Amino acid sequence: MCICDPQKPIAIAGIMGGGPTEVSEATKNILLESAHFDPLSVRRTAKRLPLATDASYRFERYADPALVPVAAERAAQLIAELAGGAAVPGLDRCL
Repeated sequence: MCICDPQKPIAIAGIMGGGPTEVSEATKNILLESAHFDPLSVRRTAKRLPLATDASYRFERYADPALVPVAAERAAQLIAELAGGAAVPGLDRCL
């Protein structure tokens, strides 16, 4: 599965993000994505490509899908607290 913007793919779900979406010193705004991907699907795709990444390692091991919104909220809190950011409510939906 690919994660795409309106024009092109930007990531391989659960395996690899794209360079243009990385956070850098110049980053001003961040859209947080917190997701749960099927561990077997991630493992098969990572092996087929072959791409062994930190993300694929994490997603190949099962995590409780109920923790997805909890993780997003905690990440937003930490960004606000440690980086001086401010959380702005946005999309909140399951696909």
